[in-house]
Amino acid sequence: MLAAWFAKYPTEERSFFRGFLVPVLMTGALVLLILGEVDMGTAVILGSAGFTVMFLAGSNWKYLTGTCLLAAGGLAFMIYTIPNRMIRITALFDLEAHKMGVG
Repeated sequence: MLAAWFAKYPTEERSFFRGFLVPVLMTGALVLLILGEVDMGTAVILGSAGFTVMFLAGSNWKYLTGTCLLAAGGLAFMIYTIPNRMIRITALFDLEAHKMGVG
């Protein structure tokens, strides 16, 4: 979807509206729908793929950097506030202690 969008507007990839805002809204809508089903892994992969397409298409890096920082903050907030996710992240760093449970 994003590749088709950037192919349709090849000279406007650096503009705010067609080169950044519309692609972010397209990707963000799908990511939010997936997050509504509590599937954070798929949402992160979809968001990362969208970011990669926008980066390779030539979107303004200043807009992308700000979006990445905002997304990282949101991701950290979601991990911290939902106990199940926090347990899984801490188990990732100490697999031996959690080998019979979450790990």
